[in-house]
Amino acid sequence: MAELVIGLPRVEKAADLLSRSIKRLLERYEGIALPLPRGLCLDLVVEGLGKGGEDIEAISLRYFNPSLVRVWWSIIEKIPKLALEHPDSEIICYDTNTRPEELSEAGYRLASLLIRARLKIYGKIDPGPWIELFKPRRGGSIEIPRSPVVVADGYTRFKEILGSVSWKKVEKILRLVPTPLELLEMIARGYLDEEYAEDAVRFSIRYLGEYVVESRDLTEAYEKLLRDEEYMDLLRKIDPSVL
Repeated sequence: MAELVIGLPRVEKAADLLSRSIKRLLERYEGIALPLPRGLCLDLVVEGLGKGGEDIEAISLRYFNPSLVRVWWSIIEKIPKLALEHPDSEIICYDTNTRPEELSEAGYRLASLLIRARLKIYGKIDPGPWIELFKPRRGGSIEIPRSPVVVADGYTRFKEILGSVSWKKVEKILRLVPTPLELLEMIARGYLDEEYAEDAVRFSIRYLGEYVVESRDLTEAYEKLLRDEEYMDLLRKIDPSVL
Protein backbone atom coordinates (compact mmCIF):
# COMPACT_ATOMS: atom_id res chain seq x y z
CA MET A 1 0.00 0.00 0.00
CA ALA A 2 1.22 3.48 -0.85
CA GLU A 3 1.25 5.88 2.05
CA LEU A 4 1.07 8.82 -0.33
CA VAL A 5 0.29 9.34 -4.03
CA ILE A 6 1.37 12.69 -5.47
CA GLY A 7 -0.06 13.96 -8.75
CA LEU A 8 1.46 16.82 -10.71
CA PRO A 9 1.27 18.25 -14.23
CA ARG A 10 4.25 17.50 -16.46
CA VAL A 11 5.67 21.03 -16.33
CA GLU A 12 8.85 22.62 -14.99
CA LYS A 13 7.25 24.47 -12.06
CA ALA A 14 5.60 21.32 -10.68
CA ALA A 15 8.82 19.29 -10.89
CA ASP A 16 10.72 22.11 -9.19
CA LEU A 17 8.21 22.20 -6.32
CA LEU A 18 8.51 18.43 -5.92
CA SER A 19 12.31 18.67 -5.89
CA ARG A 20 12.16 21.02 -2.91
CA SER A 21 10.30 18.43 -0.83
CA ILE A 22 11.87 15.20 -2.09
CA LYS A 23 14.55 15.12 0.64
CA ARG A 24 11.88 15.53 3.33
CA LEU A 25 9.76 12.81 1.74
CA LEU A 26 12.71 10.39 1.72
CA GLU A 27 13.51 11.12 5.35
CA ARG A 28 9.91 10.53 6.40
CA TYR A 29 8.84 7.61 4.19
CA GLU A 30 12.23 6.04 3.24
CA GLY A 31 11.16 5.41 -0.31
CA ILE A 32 9.78 7.19 -3.37
CA ALA A 33 8.79 6.08 -6.88
CA LEU A 34 9.36 8.63 -9.63
CA PRO A 35 7.88 8.65 -13.17
CA LEU A 36 11.31 8.65 -14.82
CA PRO A 37 12.88 5.97 -17.06
CA ARG A 38 14.22 3.04 -15.04
CA GLY A 39 17.59 3.16 -16.75
CA LEU A 40 18.00 6.86 -16.06
CA CYS A 41 17.94 6.48 -12.29
CA LEU A 42 20.29 3.50 -12.43
CA ASP A 43 22.78 5.40 -14.58
CA LEU A 44 22.53 8.52 -12.41
CA VAL A 45 23.37 6.53 -9.28
CA VAL A 46 26.12 4.40 -10.86
CA GLU A 47 27.75 7.07 -13.03
CA GLY A 48 26.53 10.40 -11.71
CA LEU A 49 28.05 10.52 -8.24
CA GLY A 50 30.49 13.39 -8.01
CA LYS A 51 29.77 14.52 -11.57
CA GLY A 52 28.90 18.06 -12.64
CA GLY A 53 25.85 19.38 -14.40
CA GLU A 54 27.12 18.72 -17.93
CA ASP A 55 27.79 15.05 -17.18
CA ILE A 56 24.40 14.64 -15.49
CA GLU A 57 22.73 16.24 -18.50
CA ALA A 58 24.58 13.92 -20.88
CA ILE A 59 23.30 10.90 -18.93
CA SER A 60 19.76 12.30 -19.02
CA LEU A 61 19.86 12.79 -22.78
CA ARG A 62 20.26 9.03 -23.21
CA TYR A 63 16.61 8.71 -22.24
CA PHE A 64 14.99 12.13 -22.65
CA ASN A 65 14.89 14.79 -25.30
CA PRO A 66 16.04 18.29 -24.22
CA SER A 67 12.49 19.42 -23.47
CA LEU A 68 11.88 16.62 -20.95
CA VAL A 69 15.32 17.14 -19.42
CA ARG A 70 14.30 20.76 -18.76
CA VAL A 71 11.02 19.65 -17.17
CA TRP A 72 12.66 17.17 -14.79
CA TRP A 73 16.08 18.80 -14.33
CA SER A 74 15.54 20.01 -10.75
CA ILE A 75 14.92 16.39 -9.69
CA ILE A 76 17.38 14.67 -12.03
CA GLU A 77 20.32 16.70 -10.74
CA LYS A 78 19.52 15.73 -7.13
CA ILE A 79 19.21 11.97 -7.57
CA PRO A 80 22.94 11.03 -7.29
CA LYS A 81 23.39 13.06 -4.10
CA LEU A 82 20.13 11.82 -2.57
CA ALA A 83 21.16 8.22 -3.21
CA LEU A 84 24.46 8.86 -1.44
CA GLU A 85 22.95 10.73 1.52
CA HIS A 86 20.07 8.28 2.04
CA PRO A 87 21.52 4.80 1.45
CA ASP A 88 18.74 3.16 3.46
CA SER A 89 16.01 4.82 1.43
CA GLU A 90 14.85 3.60 -1.96
CA ILE A 91 14.56 5.83 -5.02
CA ILE A 92 12.72 3.95 -7.76
CA CYS A 93 12.16 5.11 -11.32
CA TYR A 94 9.27 3.16 -12.82
CA ASP A 95 8.73 4.48 -16.33
CA THR A 96 9.79 2.48 -19.38
CA ASN A 97 13.08 3.24 -21.08
CA THR A 98 12.52 5.23 -24.26
CA ARG A 99 15.25 6.31 -26.65
CA PRO A 100 15.37 10.03 -27.50
CA GLU A 101 15.03 9.02 -31.15
CA GLU A 102 11.60 7.53 -30.39
CA LEU A 103 10.54 10.72 -28.63
CA SER A 104 11.79 12.78 -31.57
CA GLU A 105 9.85 10.60 -34.01
CA ALA A 106 6.64 11.00 -31.99
CA GLY A 107 7.25 14.75 -31.83
CA TYR A 108 7.76 14.88 -35.60
CA ARG A 109 4.52 12.98 -36.23
CA LEU A 110 2.65 15.31 -33.89
CA ALA A 111 4.13 18.38 -35.58
CA SER A 112 3.15 16.99 -38.99
CA LEU A 113 -0.45 16.51 -37.82
CA LEU A 114 -0.48 20.05 -36.46
CA ILE A 115 0.85 21.55 -39.71
CA ARG A 116 -1.64 19.62 -41.83
CA ALA A 117 -4.50 20.64 -39.54
CA ARG A 118 -3.58 24.32 -39.62
CA LEU A 119 -3.33 24.25 -43.41
CA LYS A 120 -6.71 22.58 -43.73
CA ILE A 121 -9.21 25.29 -44.59
CA TYR A 122 -12.31 23.31 -45.55
CA GLY A 123 -13.85 20.19 -44.09
CA LYS A 124 -13.55 18.45 -40.76
CA ILE A 125 -10.26 17.31 -39.32
CA ASP A 126 -10.02 13.55 -39.08
CA PRO A 127 -9.21 12.69 -35.44
CA GLY A 128 -8.17 9.15 -36.39
CA PRO A 129 -4.44 9.82 -36.98
CA TRP A 130 -4.28 11.85 -33.76
CA ILE A 131 -5.80 9.02 -31.73
CA GLU A 132 -3.54 6.47 -33.43
CA LEU A 133 -0.49 8.44 -32.29
CA PHE A 134 -1.47 7.94 -28.65
CA LYS A 135 -2.32 4.25 -28.75
CA PRO A 136 -0.20 2.26 -26.27
CA ARG A 137 2.90 0.64 -27.71
CA ARG A 138 3.38 -3.11 -27.40
CA GLY A 139 5.31 -3.86 -24.26
CA GLY A 140 4.81 -0.28 -23.14
CA SER A 141 2.77 -1.02 -20.03
CA ILE A 142 4.13 0.38 -16.80
CA GLU A 143 4.38 -1.65 -13.61
CA ILE A 144 3.71 0.56 -10.61
CA PRO A 145 6.24 -0.36 -7.90
CA ARG A 146 5.48 -0.97 -4.27
CA SER A 147 6.73 2.20 -2.63
CA PRO A 148 5.57 4.34 0.29
CA VAL A 149 5.36 7.39 -2.01
CA VAL A 150 4.34 7.19 -5.67
CA VAL A 151 4.61 10.26 -7.90
CA ALA A 152 2.36 10.45 -10.97
CA ASP A 153 3.00 12.95 -13.76
CA GLY A 154 -0.02 14.02 -15.76
CA TYR A 155 -3.73 13.58 -15.15
CA THR A 156 -4.05 10.26 -17.00
CA ARG A 157 -1.29 8.50 -15.10
CA PHE A 158 -2.51 9.98 -11.82
CA LYS A 159 -5.97 8.46 -12.34
CA GLU A 160 -4.46 5.15 -13.46
CA ILE A 161 -2.35 4.89 -10.33
CA LEU A 162 -5.20 5.81 -8.02
CA GLY A 163 -7.22 3.02 -9.61
CA SER A 164 -4.48 0.38 -9.52
CA VAL A 165 -2.81 0.69 -6.11
CA SER A 166 -4.08 0.93 -2.57
CA TRP A 167 -3.28 4.28 -0.99
CA LYS A 168 -3.83 6.21 2.23
CA LYS A 169 -3.34 9.82 1.21
CA VAL A 170 -3.37 11.84 -2.01
CA GLU A 171 -1.78 15.21 -2.72
CA LYS A 172 -1.53 17.35 -5.85
CA ILE A 173 1.19 19.79 -6.81
CA LEU A 174 -0.39 22.69 -8.69
CA ARG A 175 -3.78 22.36 -10.35
CA LEU A 176 -3.97 19.07 -12.23
CA VAL A 177 -6.25 18.78 -15.27
CA PRO A 178 -5.84 16.77 -18.49
CA THR A 179 -4.30 18.64 -21.39
CA PRO A 180 -5.99 18.23 -24.79
CA LEU A 181 -3.24 15.76 -25.71
CA GLU A 182 -4.12 13.72 -22.64
CA LEU A 183 -7.76 13.70 -23.75
CA LEU A 184 -6.57 12.08 -26.98
CA GLU A 185 -4.53 9.60 -24.96
CA MET A 186 -7.58 8.79 -22.82
CA ILE A 187 -9.64 8.18 -25.98
CA ALA A 188 -6.88 5.99 -27.45
CA ARG A 189 -6.80 3.93 -24.24
CA GLY A 190 -10.56 3.57 -24.10
CA TYR A 191 -11.01 5.73 -21.00
CA LEU A 192 -13.00 8.43 -22.80
CA ASP A 193 -15.71 8.19 -25.44
CA GLU A 194 -14.75 9.05 -29.01
CA GLU A 195 -17.55 11.61 -29.18
CA TYR A 196 -15.03 14.05 -27.67
CA ALA A 197 -12.34 13.29 -30.27
CA GLU A 198 -12.96 16.29 -32.55
CA ASP A 199 -12.97 18.70 -29.60
CA ALA A 200 -9.80 17.08 -28.27
CA VAL A 201 -8.07 17.58 -31.63
CA ARG A 202 -9.34 21.16 -31.94
CA PHE A 203 -8.00 22.12 -28.54
CA SER A 204 -4.75 20.19 -29.13
CA ILE A 205 -4.17 22.39 -32.18
CA ARG A 206 -4.78 25.49 -30.07
CA TYR A 207 -2.64 24.20 -27.18
CA LEU A 208 0.33 23.31 -29.37
CA GLY A 209 0.05 26.03 -32.00
CA GLU A 210 -0.76 28.97 -29.71
CA TYR A 211 0.18 28.09 -26.14
CA VAL A 212 3.24 25.82 -26.37
CA VAL A 213 4.88 27.46 -29.38
CA GLU A 214 4.37 30.99 -28.04
CA SER A 215 5.42 30.31 -24.44
CA ARG A 216 8.87 30.32 -22.86
CA ASP A 217 8.31 26.89 -21.29
CA LEU A 218 5.65 24.24 -20.65
CA THR A 219 4.68 25.89 -17.36
CA GLU A 220 3.59 29.06 -19.13
CA ALA A 221 1.74 27.06 -21.80
CA TYR A 222 -0.10 25.07 -19.13
CA GLU A 223 -1.07 28.23 -17.26
CA LYS A 224 -2.53 29.65 -20.48
CA LEU A 225 -4.52 26.45 -20.91
CA LEU A 226 -5.94 26.78 -17.39
CA ARG A 227 -7.16 30.28 -18.29
CA ASP A 228 -8.89 29.02 -21.45
CA GLU A 229 -12.54 29.11 -20.34
CA GLU A 230 -13.76 27.38 -23.48
CA TYR A 231 -11.49 24.42 -22.73
CA MET A 232 -12.49 24.42 -19.06
CA ASP A 233 -16.13 24.26 -20.20
CA LEU A 234 -15.28 21.18 -22.25
CA LEU A 235 -13.71 19.51 -19.22
CA ARG A 236 -16.80 20.31 -17.14
CA LYS A 237 -18.92 18.71 -19.86
CA ILE A 238 -16.76 15.58 -19.87
CA ASP A 239 -16.55 15.22 -16.10
CA PRO A 240 -17.25 18.02 -13.60
CA SER A 241 -15.04 16.28 -11.01
CA VAL A 242 -11.97 16.96 -13.19
CA LEU A 243 -12.02 20.57 -12.04
